[in-house]
Amino acid sequence: MGYYNVIVRGGCDYCDMATSLLKEKCIDYVVTDISNCAEAHQAYKEEYTWETVPIVIKHNDDKEILIGGFDDLEKHIHAVEA
Repeated sequence: MGYYNVIVRGGCDYCDMATSLLKEKCIDYVVTDISNCAEAHQAYKEEYTWETVPIVIKHNDDKEILIGGFDDLEKHIHAVEA
């Protein structure tokens, strides 16, 4: 099943909601907090072509799949559960 990497910034409600959803569903995840590093935030934005946080990435074997933000994660999880 792999795991998810949730890239977050402090004070972001959607970031908190994303990690809470994964925890509630007992899905493995790691958190990358970019609160104190604007350079890292810019690098992630460019790498994934995603402007806002959270940035949710699924890691499965050697594959990395951009899920998107919280709404995208919620849809993704519901689709996987169906």
